[in-house]
Amino acid sequence: MNERIRHTDEPPFDVAVVGAGPAGLAAACSAAAAGARVCVLERQAFAGGVLPQCVHDGFGLHLYGRTLTGPEYADVWEKHVAEQGVRIFFNATVLEVKRVEEEGDDAAGSEDSARRKPFRLRVVGPDFHGAAVVSAGAVVAATGCRERTRGQMLVPGTRPAGVMTAGTAQYLINVKNRMPGTIAVILGSGDIGLIMARRLTLEGAEVRLVLGQQATGLLRNQVRCIDDFGIPERFGWGVARIHGRGQLKGVTVAPMNADGTFDLSRREYIRCNLLLLACGLIPEREIVEDLAADPRNASENGLFICGNAHTPCDLVDEVTQKGLRAGAQAALFALGPAHAEAPVADPAFAVYAKRLAAKHVEEPKGRLADLQESMTEGRRPIACTVCPTGCIIEVARNGDVSGNTCSRGKDFALAEMSAPMRLFTGTVKVQGAAAGKKLVPVRTAAEIPQEALLRAARACKHMKAAAPVKAGQVLHRNIAGTGVDLIAAASVAAAADATDGVEPGQPDAVRQTPCKREQNRHGRQDA
Repeated sequence: MNERIRHTDEPPFDVAVVGAGPAGLAAACSAAAAGARVCVLERQAFAGGVLPQCVHDGFGLHLYGRTLTGPEYADVWEKHVAEQGVRIFFNATVLEVKRVEEEGDDAAGSEDSARRKPFRLRVVGPDFHGAAVVSAGAVVAATGCRERTRGQMLVPGTRPAGVMTAGTAQYLINVKNRMPGTIAVILGSGDIGLIMARRLTLEGAEVRLVLGQQATGLLRNQVRCIDDFGIPERFGWGVARIHGRGQLKGVTVAPMNADGTFDLSRREYIRCNLLLLACGLIPEREIVEDLAADPRNASENGLFICGNAHTPCDLVDEVTQKGLRAGAQAALFALGPAHAEAPVADPAFAVYAKRLAAKHVEEPKGRLADLQESMTEGRRPIACTVCPTGCIIEVARNGDVSGNTCSRGKDFALAEMSAPMRLFTGTVKVQGAAAGKKLVPVRTAAEIPQEALLRAARACKHMKAAAPVKAGQVLHRNIAGTGVDLIAAASVAAAADATDGVEPGQPDAVRQTPCKREQNRHGRQDA
């Protein structure tokens, strides 16, 4: 580390958390609750990691017993961090993490360990007036993960525009208000692939095929993202070649042999202008690799790797659980047993932490083969989503219900047979917002009929909300004639010079833009 770079004016911290995603926020809360002085270093201008772009619901089902959207979940934990008095440095990029070995280095947990700050983090950002060094007694790496790219998957063919990871497309649609394509093929049958299949469909695109080796996504996503919209799937197939010069024209798909090669005798050409890659995640821990050759043993030296940076997780609840544990352990290392505090200041937070610490959170996964096996004549398998148990319930023609473990599951299954209900989530354009923000995530205040989802999505394309917008604010009453209100799932501040002529803060502070045929089919027009 370049010693000529000045140390920050901030006093040394007990624990420094790198990353303000769900794992980092949870780690900061538990470390602060244990009595540590904590800072969070986040390279983005906002907290939550990828959660702000995940406008769909399904977050927090284990932790809270109810489902939240990504922005709502991020907002809950950002408030916890504020209540614990944790300092978050935004736009702060950590370039290097180094452990300074001192003479007479005491073991972790000794009395002297409370006074030592062996870690030096080189950070650049506006709060540090350029580059500075932050000192800390322990470090929590909550840096998340990145998606596998086409180059890492060795997909042959040309290099046209229109080939991207599913997370990139999610960011373009849900944050930047850009439709990346109108006719899509998705490679990968995990959760992000299934979720993007639904999102593209709601935005007016045609998803022609979802490919994967097997059904690896959560069962509720299989049902609500694929089955609800009749999106075609093929398992055991992959993309054998990409076609197009300048812009993607199509892909060749073929079944895969046991040795990983393609059976080109059965290949098919599919015309599309968008190929999404949803083929796995790679933990991001380059900045701490020198300190953690083996991430499982890194904590012996005061470095704690948690969340997706340690092992990619299916559920944000599990990521939060790992963050809570890592933060508590980091505080214990930095302060020593004699200085760390056991009680948590916020009673509500204590309940959440206790619930998560009690057992490892895992979501029962359903495979397509399991569904097909249970589809006996006259019976329909239903994935129950009213609680984390995730029962597979079967309903017979005569109304007999089996497979449920509670009465709520029976009621859900019978309603699913007659009139399926779904929570709608999406985005609405916003005018006069600060920092150039174009969209506000929205959801319905309650579930609406499944058949009304596309109508609600089309209605959202022709709305314009006026900033400022507060989370929970009603943006449109009786969306798509369902009798349910559309509400904001996040707050959006107004720009200082915003004057759009619409009175903010009212349920009807939404403008309806003229309906356009192309806009209906291919997505919203930029504000």
